[in-house]
Amino acid sequence: MRNTKKYIQLGLISVTALFILNGCSRSAKPEAAPTQNEASTTAAQKPAKTAKTARGTVNADGGIEGKITAGSKFSKIKINMTDKEVVALIGQPTTRRAHLTGKAFIPFHRGNDTARMIVAYQGEGTIVYQTVRCGWHCSVFKVYKIIVDKKETGAPDKK
Repeated sequence: MRNTKKYIQLGLISVTALFILNGCSRSAKPEAAPTQNEASTTAAQKPAKTAKTARGTVNADGGIEGKITAGSKFSKIKINMTDKEVVALIGQPTTRRAHLTGKAFIPFHRGNDTARMIVAYQGEGTIVYQTVRCGWHCSVFKVYKIIVDKKETGAPDKK
């Protein structure tokens, strides 16, 4: 009985210490935002993060790659639209594939971007979605990147 009490006390002390340490790590003051001159020089010094994929080099910062022409399907799409909104506007994609990102394997990660979905529209280009949390057990795919490529065939990648 005494050993059980010691283990319970030790467990409670450990959990309390974890909560205290976790709270302290989140209470750090944010850094001041850089001025416009500092931001422009900093952005010029840092190279953009890119990744090689089967469809070319993808900028890791999201956004729009290429020029969207007026009247095209992609001209109706905005960053942060859900996949359901996009399908309602421009129809089903030619191909669709999805994969987990490295963030999916981080213990206790409850943030965004744990999975990505890449859809291709023949003759238009590619749309990259990332997961965005909408609650404790809920996430939704939202447009992260639009890659305009009129030569897109929509054929699945060969591995």
